[in-house]
Amino acid sequence: MTADPRITIPLDDAGRPDLQALVERAARRYAASIGETYIEDPFRRMEEAPHQGGYPHITAAEWAEYDRAMAAWRTTKAPGKTESGAVERGPFPDIERMYAAQGGRLPCEEPPLIVKDGKYVPYRSDE
Repeated sequence: MTADPRITIPLDDAGRPDLQALVERAARRYAASIGETYIEDPFRRMEEAPHQGGYPHITAAEWAEYDRAMAAWRTTKAPGKTESGAVERGPFPDIERMYAAQGGRLPCEEPPLIVKDGKYVPYRSDE
């Protein structure tokens, strides 16, 4: 995928804005600004120079550009489809499958069940 030349936010192989690359770029920039060498190994960096972590060093302008890039990427992506054309599932496919199997009603929309005389029965607050 060809990157939009106006977007300087790093993109991953699929053309999505890459937050991890943006964080690393901010960390490298910060290390250089304080005269330190950026420590490549994240475990060593965590021990020796945790202040080099890039997330807090992303500027407001970079966040705004990242948000614009992400919004642009989402509008180019076909709703409900992955880049391979497969149907995309939501974040909770098991719940969505159960919702469909229940005829559009989730069990939590019914009165909760309790055990009464060894059987599951709907809970009624007026009993």
